[in-house]
Amino acid sequence: MAELLYRAMSRPPFCHLFRLWYLKRRLLPRSHFILFPTFRCDYYGRCPYCHLLDMGFPRLYPEDLPVEKAVDSFLRFSDSELDVSGGEPFLWRGIREFVEEVGKENRVGVTTNLSWEVEREREWLSGFSSITASYHPEAVGLEEFLKKVVLLRSIHPKVKVNVVAYPPLLHRVGEAVERFRREGIFVHVDPYLSPLSPYTKGEREWVRLLLVSKRKVEFPPAGLKKCDAGRRHFVVLPDGSVYTCWNGCMLEHLLGPSVLGRSYRLGNLLEGTFSPLREELECWLPCSAGCDLDYVKQRPITG
Repeated sequence: MAELLYRAMSRPPFCHLFRLWYLKRRLLPRSHFILFPTFRCDYYGRCPYCHLLDMGFPRLYPEDLPVEKAVDSFLRFSDSELDVSGGEPFLWRGIREFVEEVGKENRVGVTTNLSWEVEREREWLSGFSSITASYHPEAVGLEEFLKKVVLLRSIHPKVKVNVVAYPPLLHRVGEAVERFRREGIFVHVDPYLSPLSPYTKGEREWVRLLLVSKRKVEFPPAGLKKCDAGRRHFVVLPDGSVYTCWNGCMLEHLLGPSVLGRSYRLGNLLEGTFSPLREELECWLPCSAGCDLDYVKQRPITG
């Protein structure tokens, strides 16, 4: 019986289906985590579009993620994708140990403002699967930042730049995007989404032309939908708390579960109480967090 099954699986179309399953298993991560190991940042007060300080995250989470517990917790996962963000993740003293250990079984990317000395950390940066350098025009000069990106690109093969298309800074954003592209550096532009519709019609169309992802320039409407956030996509805070998504995390901190009609918290990774959702989430929140939209699947509920 086993031999007959083996022969059947070795022939079309079953062999092709097996190859597709294998490639999907190897190339697609089982889970995706956005990890905030710290909410400390050396640029606070200089980036007008940053909401972390206004929402009180540094005050609510003054302690960094304990690296030993974080390593032990994430080593229970494999073939997962982690995006380390912040705050400024390179202020986290455990970042090197974390990427060197957890990166053995998972893909670990990082988003950083590059306020640190790139040459000094050269030795271990290859442990990251990718590095995104966030350019903040109000905090650092373009040429100074570009010099670091060029050096970083000589060390790591997968480096890109991210910049927020904040309305009052659009002229500087345009200059920066043109400069980066001239140097052959991939640039990802984040539209600045707000229910107050900060863009004029002309600005909206200009920003739309800069987009290289499925992000949109219009603030999304509220409406009941099915979403797979919390099943394979998660957000982890410095105390180990896990949320379905960054949008749910922010709005729960701002408004509370009673206003939202539910909690988006899924337990605590460090305490062993984290439990993913088994079914799609029914959610009415307007989803404007690009870091969620890049990974979740949504479908409207009609009728």
